[in-house]
Amino acid sequence: MKKLIFGGIMFFSGFAGILMLIGISTLYPYSFEYTTTRFFSFLQDSHTVLPFIIFAVLCFGGGIIAWNASYK
Repeated sequence: MKKLIFGGIMFFSGFAGILMLIGISTLYPYSFEYTTTRFFSFLQDSHTVLPFIIFAVLCFGGGIIAWNASYK
């Protein structure tokens, strides 16, 4: 049960971070060039690519840990 709670906390913290970055990107869209999308351009221009990758790894890793703990 402890692994399930740990995985759930990791998943929801990563998911909350991703939602926070998506929410901020809707307020401050950087779309000066047409080769990239608005969200990716926001990540590049605001220097938040690394936090997005960290949040995505947290979300994905937490989901795997929680899934593995619940179906093992």
